[in-house]
Amino acid sequence: MRRWLLALTLSVGGCVIAPSVPLMVPLDAGADHGYSDTMLADRRYEVRYLTPPRRTALDPADRTADIEAARSLAYDLALWRAAAIAEVLGYPAFTVDQRDASVTVEITDQNPYYGPYYGDCRFAYPYCDYGYLDRPYGYLRDAWLQVEARLTVTLRSHSGRGTLDASATGEQMRRKHPTALEAGVPY
Repeated sequence: MRRWLLALTLSVGGCVIAPSVPLMVPLDAGADHGYSDTMLADRRYEVRYLTPPRRTALDPADRTADIEAARSLAYDLALWRAAAIAEVLGYPAFTVDQRDASVTVEITDQNPYYGPYYGDCRFAYPYCDYGYLDRPYGYLRDAWLQVEARLTVTLRSHSGRGTLDASATGEQMRRKHPTALEAGVPY
C-alpha cells in the first residue's frame, strides 16, 4: 500500500516540471523551450520565446492564472533576448513595435487504469471470476500548457521617447528571473 501511495504521489507531484536545461537557451538547442530570433530588416528583429510545457488544470476556468504566469514569463524572456541582441550589436536602446502571444493547451489521456470487475456471478459461482477488466476502465487525463510570445523590435542608436534601454532591460530581467540561466530549476 505504501509503495502504491508513493508512486501515485511521485507521478502526480507538482504542477511545474523543472526543465533539464536553462530557460534562456536557443530553441534549436534540443530543448522543448527557448528563444529564437529572425532578422526582418536592418535593425529590425522578430524575437520569439516558447515556454517549457507545464501541467495545468483540466477545467479552462481554473487555468487562467497558469496562462497569465506563462504568458508573463514568455514576454519577459523574449524581452531579455531582444535586449541581449541590442547589446551584442552595439545598440543602446530598442523599441517593441509589436507583441503577440499564442497559448496552446494539450489534453492527453494516459495511464489507463483497470477497475475491478464485479460481473453477475450469482448463477455461475464457483465458475465466475471476480478478476479485473481486460480493457481500461478509464484514463487519467493531463492538461499541458505552453505559451509562445513574439516581439517585433527595432534597434535604436539613441534612447528616446518610447525606447527601452538595452542594458537596463537586460539587468531588470536578470533580477526578475535569477534562475533562468540555471538548469533544473522549475519556473
